[in-house]
Amino acid sequence: MEEDIEAYIAYLRDSRQASRNTIMSYTYDLNRFCSYMKENGKTDVREIISTNLTSYVLYLERIGLSPATISRSVASIRAFFLFLLRRGRIQEDPCEQLRSPRIEKRSRDSLGMKEMDRLLTAPDPDTPKGMRDRAILALIYETGIQIAQLNALGLNDVNLNLDYICCHEEEQDRVIPFGRITHDALNRYIQEARMNLCPNSEKLFSNCRGNTMSRQGVWKLIKQYALAAGIEQEITLSMIRYSYEQHQVEKRIRG
Repeated sequence: MEEDIEAYIAYLRDSRQASRNTIMSYTYDLNRFCSYMKENGKTDVREIISTNLTSYVLYLERIGLSPATISRSVASIRAFFLFLLRRGRIQEDPCEQLRSPRIEKRSRDSLGMKEMDRLLTAPDPDTPKGMRDRAILALIYETGIQIAQLNALGLNDVNLNLDYICCHEEEQDRVIPFGRITHDALNRYIQEARMNLCPNSEKLFSNCRGNTMSRQGVWKLIKQYALAAGIEQEITLSMIRYSYEQHQVEKRIRG
């Protein structure tokens, strides 16, 4: 199956002149699909039937992917098998009965708890940069601060005893509490990684050269880890902030 996927990606790149982002999305979707099928004993595309595809969609739902993300994966699979059918690699299209999940319109987008967990744990926990990035993601998630506020934070603006940060605004200082996820991430970053990244700075965070992080730099790392976590939809700060609010409501409902 890997050779078929490689042939399809080459077709997208060379014949369809697809964009880099499109190729990356198709590659990610189809490699995940291939891994699932191999784990379930299907290594040849000619062995795959509609029941296998339905099981795969149910699997994507179980691991907490959003309907929009699953629909995108289904679209990738449909296009892949249509390519195989036209090339004579398969005789019947197993996707004829495949249905995408219904996407309900919401006033604001959010990430599922499993998706958010994958985003927060995407950074490498054993490197200084990974510890820094997890602390950044956790802070944005649990406090909802803007990137400018994040970059302005000094080491003295963090209180790990009472679990809050202090943002210095024009009219007054604002104290924002955070939870256990941020406490653990910040504590490890400050104790084990910060001196390696910004030994001569009073800022809480810096880039790998020891300079203040830029807005573009923070956005780059957020999008990088979103892709690594399998979140294909466009991610925003408001989405991450609203996700935290939604998750707190869900936890309360579950008791």
